[in-house]
This record gives sequence, structure tokens and C-alpha cells, in this order.
Amino acid sequence: MISCFPDPYPDELLYSLCARFSDRVQYPNKKSLTQELFGATSVIAIVDLPSNLEHLINALPSTSPYTIDSLINQHTLFPLFSPYLAHLQAKQLWSDMI
Repeated sequence: MISCFPDPYPDELLYSLCARFSDRVQYPNKKSLTQELFGATSVIAIVDLPSNLEHLINALPSTSPYTIDSLINQHTLFPLFSPYLAHLQAKQLWSDMI
């Protein structure tokens, strides 16, 4: 369980939030960090549309204020991309991020 995940700044991207977490915790390598946050060492941190968010939410304490919806809508670029996508494409992208 991740107990010391930082609070996001307004309009801060999840990528930056994860970088601040990494600085705080000082993992020995990036694979350990991605395993902890996203459940796989093969995950690559992506600035705009991150994936494996369900694992991140499940790794946080149950008292955490974060939800998948809030992370995607407030801390990714999904709200900027989605108006230019067909409804089914936006829905698939949302699903891929989860």
C-alpha cells in the first residue's frame, strides 16, 4: 500500500505527481517505482494519457480522496483529447487508461 502519496496541485499532471512521489520515496530504480505505482515493471510513464490507473487507485489507502474519474479528469490530458474523438473512441481511451 502506498501511504505517502502527495496531494496534487491544481491542474498538475499525474506524471508530475508520480515524479514528486518518486523524489519523496527514493526508490532504488525506476522499475521498483513503476511496479509500486502501476503494477508492472514494463510500464512506461507517459505524460499525457497514462494507463494502469486502477492499480494505482487500489494501491492507495481506502481513505484516499482519489478516484479513477478524478485522476483522469483533473490530472491527465484526457479532457483536452476527448472532444476531438468519436464517442466510442473516447470511451475506449478511458477504458485503456483504467
